Amino acid sequence: MYHIDLTNLKNFLADEESQKRLELKCDNTYQEIIIGNLNNQKPISGCMSCSSIEACGSMPVDEREIVEVSCDGLLGTDYCEISPGLDDNIERDDLVIVTVDGFQEIAQIVSKGELVKIKRKGQQLFGEELPKIIRKANQDDLIKYEKNISEEVKAVPIFKEKVDKY
Repeated sequence: MYHIDLTNLKNFLADEESQKRLELKCDNTYQEIIIGNLNNQKPISGCMSCSSIEACGSMPVDEREIVEVSCDGLLGTDYCEISPGLDDNIERDDLVIVTVDGFQEIAQIVSKGELVKIKRKGQQLFGEELPKIIRKANQDDLIKYEKNISEEVKAVPIFKEKVDKY
């Protein structure tokens, strides 16, 4: 999430998995520091992300299990609600299946936890209908996703030809 550059440590780590674990640990530590600092701040004249000084202070915190996801499809970057029972299994960078308006997409978890609650409160979001994460993506989902991407590439020239024709 914070993309802390640890490439200089590459020579000291045994493999990419070790580097990824270290990056995640550093990101989590950094996030805890940010959240701790935000929670310890004394409001002087509001958070400056609102037009009203009192707006953020009176805005309730959405206590649902919500994560921020990113997707190349129709969803883009959005907040999604985690279906009950999945929260313990979902981590940052996981690929998940999201359902919204009758369709499903593969998305990647960008952020979760207290930071998402703080961001949403700052954006004055509360209680709105959200896309739902129904499960983690499995190998079959990833194969289907890769096949769809391949078919999209093949469809582009056909689409352009039809547009030019009509």
